[in-house]
Amino acid sequence: MPLHKKIAVATVNGRAYFKFTDLLSKAGLKFENLLPWDKKVLDADLLLTTRDEVPKGFKGKLLLYEELGDDQIFNRLLLFSRLRKEDVLLIGVDPGKNIGVACIYAGFLLWEETFGNLEEALAFLHKLLDLPVKYHIVRVGDGLPEMAEKIASELSKRLDRTDFIEIVDERGTTGGKKRSEKDVRAAYRIAVRKGREYG
Repeated sequence: MPLHKKIAVATVNGRAYFKFTDLLSKAGLKFENLLPWDKKVLDADLLLTTRDEVPKGFKGKLLLYEELGDDQIFNRLLLFSRLRKEDVLLIGVDPGKNIGVACIYAGFLLWEETFGNLEEALAFLHKLLDLPVKYHIVRVGDGLPEMAEKIASELSKRLDRTDFIEIVDERGTTGGKKRSEKDVRAAYRIAVRKGREYG
């Protein structure tokens, strides 16, 4: 989904400026650098600033420096939720020798990563299930049935009533030139493909 929103960073706090610009750049979002007293700030749909620098009369959405933590995924979720609020986090898992994981929030790729073993992948998936959204939908590819069952079984032990696990037919999900790229691209395609409910 295209994003037609004006994003602005307006702060003279050096630490806040670095954190904001790093967050936006890594998320692949375009933004404008302004000073807090610049009148153009009032035209922003989303303003990233500090609590003490919020311009008087600003009517758009805010992301304050004081809200951000040390976790990049949580910070990115906060950012995306200010741009397009949704209740669902989609998580795709591509089981294999290398396990690809991709998560999508409000149409944005929130994060993607590849893991060399199941324990690391499960620890990361538990971390994603802790993110503050109403619904988590975990979709696991069925290419390796035993590993898919293991992942689904482990995750099902800690799901809330608003969380769901689906087993997805992963045929046609592979893509990308490098092996690691194939894993995360497959995980992304699995995340957006409807599967059968587990359990």
